[in-house]
Amino acid sequence: LGRVARRIRLFAKPRVDVATAEPDWILERDVPVTMRDGTVLRVNVFRPRGDEPVPVIMSAHPYGKDAVPGRSRSGRALNPQYRIMPQPDRVGISAWTGWEAPDPAFWVPRGYAVVNADARGGGTSEGQAHLFEAQEADDYEDLIAWAGTQPWSTGKVGLDGVSYLALSQYAVAARAPEQLAAICPWEGFSDLYRDFAWPGGIRENGFAVLWSTLTARAARVAPPPLRRELARHTTRDQWYRDRTPDIDRIGVPVLVCGSFSDHNLHTRGSFEVFRRAG
Repeated sequence: LGRVARRIRLFAKPRVDVATAEPDWILERDVPVTMRDGTVLRVNVFRPRGDEPVPVIMSAHPYGKDAVPGRSRSGRALNPQYRIMPQPDRVGISAWTGWEAPDPAFWVPRGYAVVNADARGGGTSEGQAHLFEAQEADDYEDLIAWAGTQPWSTGKVGLDGVSYLALSQYAVAARAPEQLAAICPWEGFSDLYRDFAWPGGIRENGFAVLWSTLTARAARVAPPPLRRELARHTTRDQWYRDRTPDIDRIGVPVLVCGSFSDHNLHTRGSFEVFRRAG
């Protein structure tokens, strides 16, 4: 009964503190960035005031860069996962923090610009999302080149993010873009077949199906449905190999954040990146 009561309290009042005081920064919303094929993606840029160039922390994801803690009658509307997953201590974020994205209120006062991008098909960006495909790496490469050549940038770009915002870093890092200085993947699997679709050789038809369905609702995902393809490809065939990054080719510094708490999704893949990248 005690555990049930704690779960109910967590759901009713998640252990999250949302800071609402706006830092003294420059905020540019929905800045258009044109990709190599003419598709326009949009980014939010948070940066310090002044003329001195600063390094860039970047993330890109399909969930919507503007999906931040919104106002509600009880305080702030949070992502439902904060209500489901118990935390060992209170979590502190700012009202400008996108889901699983770097918090600009942490980085900007420390001398960084933060660029949060809507991936293709997500949020205010054009096009259709191609989940786990080379198109994502093409777009990320173009976003890095753009951020690294802005007048407010030192030319050094680092990538940061959790889960999909982590695993989407691998493929572009393997290409070694000129402006990419480092990556920091938090809990990101690295093998679509072994970690996500068929962990341990057993079809994962719980989270994989749920995530595929919810992502298709949050973004404009190109057909066919990912959940259908995951079920159709029962071995680690060329379809999976085309969607699995070559992490041995990652040469930039990598800070891998992994744990045993996300076993059967991110743990094995995160440890593989730590073992093989660089």
